[in-house]
Amino acid sequence: MNEYDKPFLTYTQQVYKAMSEYKLNVKDIEFAKKIIAKTSYYDLINGYKPIFFSKEKGQYKNYVDLESLYIFHLFDKDFQSIVFKYSIYVEKAFKNQLANYIAEHFSVDEKEYLKTKYYNPKIKMKNNKTLIIKTRNNLEKVYLKNSLDYPTKHYKENKNHIPPWILFKNATFSDTVNLYRCLKNKDKTAFSQIFLGKQVEDKYKKTFLYNSLTIVRKFRNAIAHNLDFIKYKTGYRIEYNRLDNKLNDNMLKDSNKLKNNNLYSMIISLLILLNTSDFLSSLMLLELSSTIKRYESGFINFDDKYIPEFYKASGIPSDFIDRIDLYIENTSQSSILNK
Repeated sequence: MNEYDKPFLTYTQQVYKAMSEYKLNVKDIEFAKKIIAKTSYYDLINGYKPIFFSKEKGQYKNYVDLESLYIFHLFDKDFQSIVFKYSIYVEKAFKNQLANYIAEHFSVDEKEYLKTKYYNPKIKMKNNKTLIIKTRNNLEKVYLKNSLDYPTKHYKENKNHIPPWILFKNATFSDTVNLYRCLKNKDKTAFSQIFLGKQVEDKYKKTFLYNSLTIVRKFRNAIAHNLDFIKYKTGYRIEYNRLDNKLNDNMLKDSNKLKNNNLYSMIISLLILLNTSDFLSSLMLLELSSTIKRYESGFINFDDKYIPEFYKASGIPSDFIDRIDLYIENTSQSSILNK
């Protein structure tokens, strides 16, 4: 009979494994079993090792206990849910405005606006295939497949064309971002100017829009697929020194010390992408601030070392709350929020 590297263990055995192998403190065995059952050993014990594990001692740091680790897990998920929600707002705004641009400048007919003549054929994928061909094929599948989703299904069955603002509702975020990437230079310049306004240096707008959207999308995928969100890094970067100077006094203070491909880069990306039309950026920051303060307030037994470790692992500045307060104070949207 085979001896498996990872044999089945009961919840009780898993708790004692964490205690014996990782020297993880446990206050209440029965409660610990319930925690493992709800979150899984892998997500909780293994998942937060990169943050709270002492490699020198080969065990969890002395102040860490399983119950508090579970509270940190809840904090992590609360933080994720906020940025996930606002990434949905970004996707919706981006798709809607891209659809509007394509409808106005190309056509409202899917058989026309998806023609490759409107796009740059020189942009390649990693396998050297033409990106617009792959993107167009993916978008065509949205209305050609047998099991259509609404509202595309309704338009295919009842109208004589499918305008982009309908098709994009059923298209993936990735495909619509790639469609933007494939725009010809003049259209990409014009659209990025429309979407970003004056928040980004003119010569950097096209690159920033693609990179920031991709950062947001990749972090959202990390959330959706339950990956290591806190320490996750993308292969895309944003140049903080080419963004709105107004951020230098708050969110991008000492930007030369900030890394630009981590969780903080997602927050800055969301901030810029949301701030193009209304006060959603301020609302997002207020929600993040409120969540952090709630866990720091002592309403639960939560050691004061946990949030600083979160900042350190994610690349978020330790004075994040102060930066948010300054941003809210300096933004013209604060009067709306205070009404």
